[in-house]
Amino acid sequence: VDRKAWTDWAPTTINAFYFPLYNDITFPAGFLQPPFFHKDAPKYLNYGGVGVVIGHEIIHGFDDLGRHFDKEGNKISWWSNETINTFNKHKQCIIEQYNNYVMAQINVEINGERTQGENIAENGGLKVAFFAYQKWAHTHKNVDKKLPGLSKYSAEQMFFLNYGRMCCSKMTDKYATNIVLGDVHLPGQFSGTLTQLRMIAAEMEKK
Repeated sequence: VDRKAWTDWAPTTINAFYFPLYNDITFPAGFLQPPFFHKDAPKYLNYGGVGVVIGHEIIHGFDDLGRHFDKEGNKISWWSNETINTFNKHKQCIIEQYNNYVMAQINVEINGERTQGENIAENGGLKVAFFAYQKWAHTHKNVDKKLPGLSKYSAEQMFFLNYGRMCCSKMTDKYATNIVLGDVHLPGQFSGTLTQLRMIAAEMEKK
């Protein structure tokens, strides 16, 4: 593997990727636009947008696939048995959580085992992005301006609202079936992070 070579994705691709053999994350230009990112947007929107996706891709370096590769992309087991056991314990909690979900549109149960890698990355990505935003806001005295018509929401609430906006989708029954039965990703409505993180409830309940 030539680790100095660009990965083979078109600049117009609207997606992000983690490659364990390169140990890198790739964000094509097509992804770096609203609602994920805008250079003039308030930081709470960018952290709740592209920030979550950056965190998601980084977490892939520590999931069931990424943990088998070191920082140079060499395949090697670098976790201790204690770390593996702890990871598997928490992974099982994620699996069981998502096994309880049903895609009501097509009345099909979610497969928590198959999708656990993406679900772990999504939960972890949201958490680290929120912590990163809190650190930025504390350092910069939270100078972000309110958005017109949304002044009743705090910056933290806007972070989560923008994340929720990214999860919105509408799909045909056929496409939904293909995703739920065959993909490692889930439709955005099954992000699950909003039921997983108590800090979200704490922020959204604030007046």
